[in-house]
Amino acid sequence: MNTFYVTEQIEKISASQAFQSIEVSCVALMFNLLLYVIIKVQQVRQQQGRSVFSSVLFSVMAANMITCLQVFLTYVNLPVPLTVICALQALAFMANTMVCYYFSYYMQRYFNRSTEDEKPMPLFNRCMVVAQGVILALWLLFAIPYILREDVLIRQDGILFFVTGFVMELYHLIYALYLFLLRRESSDSRSRLIVIFSFLLTISSIVVQAFIGETPMINYLGGTFALFVFYFNAETPDFIKLSRTMDELMVERQRAEAANVAKTEFLANMSHEMRTPLNAVLGMNEMILRQSKDAEITEYAGGIERAGQSLLSVINDVIDFSRIESGKMQINLAPYMLSAVIGD
Repeated sequence: MNTFYVTEQIEKISASQAFQSIEVSCVALMFNLLLYVIIKVQQVRQQQGRSVFSSVLFSVMAANMITCLQVFLTYVNLPVPLTVICALQALAFMANTMVCYYFSYYMQRYFNRSTEDEKPMPLFNRCMVVAQGVILALWLLFAIPYILREDVLIRQDGILFFVTGFVMELYHLIYALYLFLLRRESSDSRSRLIVIFSFLLTISSIVVQAFIGETPMINYLGGTFALFVFYFNAETPDFIKLSRTMDELMVERQRAEAANVAKTEFLANMSHEMRTPLNAVLGMNEMILRQSKDAEITEYAGGIERAGQSLLSVINDVIDFSRIESGKMQINLAPYMLSAVIGD
C-alpha cells in the first residue's frame, strides 16, 4: 500500500445489492429532477430565458449521475474494465468540484446581477480548479498503466483522496457561504438563517461522506436540500419581485427623506431671512411709540407692535420645528413669570 493509492480486489455483488449503495443519492437525483422541472415550468410561464440557477442544478444532476454510475459499476457483477471505473472515479471527483465552483460563481452573479459590471471569479479559485484537473490527469496517467499491468483496481488514498475528493469541494462551498454572509443585509433574518443552515448541512454532509467512505452516498442529499431552500427563498419570481419592490421603496424613502431635509433647510433659512427685516420694522415702530405724542398714531403703532410680535412668534416656532426635525433643538433652563405665561 502506498500513501497516495490503494489496490483492491472488489467483491462483485448483484445489481439489487449494488443499487442499495446508491439509493440515497438516487433519491436526491429525483428531487433535483423535480426542482429542475419546476424551474423550467416557471420559466415558460414567466417567459424567462435560461437562468444560471437552472444550469447549476443541471450540473448537480450530471455530477450525481456520474458518481452513481461509478459506484454502481464498481460493485455490480458486470464485465466492466477496471480502467473505466478508475476513470469514472476521477471524473466524479472533478464533476463534484466543478459543481461547487459553479455554485460559488452563481452566488457571485446573484449578488452582482443588479450592477452592470460583472466581476470575474478570483484567480485563486480558477487556479484551484485547473490544479485539480492536472492532478487527476496525472493520476490517470499513472493509474491506467498500473491497472492494465497488474489487473487490479487502484484507488486514490490518503491525502490525495481527501484533497481531490473533498477539500476542493469544501473550499468552493465555504467561499460561496462567505459571499452570502458578505451580502447578508440583502435578505431578511428568516431567509438568512434558513440559507445558512442549508449551507452548513451541505458542508456537514460532505465532511461525513469523507469519513464514512464511498458508500452510502449521502453528500448529494444535503446538497439537494440546500438547492431547494435557496431556490424557494431567493430565486422564485415572487421573491425577486418582493426584493425589487423593497429596493424601490427604499429608494423612494431616501428621496422622501432628502425632500424633507430640503424642506426643513428652506424653512429655517426663510425664517431667518424674514426675522431680520421684521426686527428692523419692530425696532422702528418702538421708536414711534417712544417719541410720538399723538394718541391716534400711538394706537396704530401699538397694533403694529402686537401684530409684529405675533408674526415674530410664528417665525420663531417655524425655526424651532426645523431644529426639532434636524435634531438640533435644545431646551434651556431659565426663569419665567407664570402670570405672563397664562396671560399670553
